Amino acid sequence: MPVIIRNIFEEYVKDRFELQDCIAVNNGSSAIIAPLWSMDLKPEDEIITTPFTFISTVTSIIFAKAKPVFVDINKDDYLINPDLIEQAITPNTKAIMPVHLFGQVCDMDRINKIARKHNLVVIEDTSQSFGAKSKDRMAGMMSDAGTFSFQKTKNINTFEGGMICIPKDSKLDANKIRAI
Repeated sequence: MPVIIRNIFEEYVKDRFELQDCIAVNNGSSAIIAPLWSMDLKPEDEIITTPFTFISTVTSIIFAKAKPVFVDINKDDYLINPDLIEQAITPNTKAIMPVHLFGQVCDMDRINKIARKHNLVVIEDTSQSFGAKSKDRMAGMMSDAGTFSFQKTKNINTFEGGMICIPKDSKLDANKIRAI
């Protein structure tokens, strides 16, 4: 994406959704990797996520040098089961990565409450639910970072590309993510 168009797009999304920052990237995998890299993870660090996702969610965690810890899904909507998250938390847990699927949004109120209780970062993988809402809040903008993919099979596509949205109250350093 040419720099001037990327900057206009980033500024539009940032202003439209009142974000701290919006960063356009080359694809959805990079959108997940950059916030993880900004956390300076170590091999013993754990990220809680769901096994019911595209492989990029898990490989991004591994690429960022952390260990994925899987929590099962709800049988009715195939989203991460928040009832099982807390029992998966260990002293090595650094973040929770819920995956919004099929235009549905995970129970972010419960996930964020668990994260606050245990001082964890929450990074939403929103590649399959761009534009979805829960309680008038946009998926990908209800945590420390939301990641998006614009790959050709997604509901909003540019054939490739991705985006990282960082809300104003994020625990993550937007400047560090942008520098990665």
